[in-house]
Amino acid sequence: MKGLELGGSQLGHDDRLERLILIMSLAMYWCVRIGQEDALNRPTPLEKNTTAERSRPLELQKLQRSLVSWFTRGLRRLKRCLQNDIPLPAFHGGVRN
Repeated sequence: MKGLELGGSQLGHDDRLERLILIMSLAMYWCVRIGQEDALNRPTPLEKNTTAERSRPLELQKLQRSLVSWFTRGLRRLKRCLQNDIPLPAFHGGVRN
């Protein structure tokens, strides 16, 4: 299933639908920001390798399978925090280079 499935929300009032879209947009932003931060601060072993070390086709296939979107990575991190009773990362802020 892809998309936000807003047609199934059965919201009849425009203001409620607007609030739902706002909340979903903020949640998506938070997941992407946390995922991007996670990718920079805690790269996977395959992400740490330089391109020269990944010259073999099998290594490239492994890297492609291991990469997930920043959204998915952020969502997984937020879920781990909730499951393990760890404080959630801040909503605001930026990615530090």
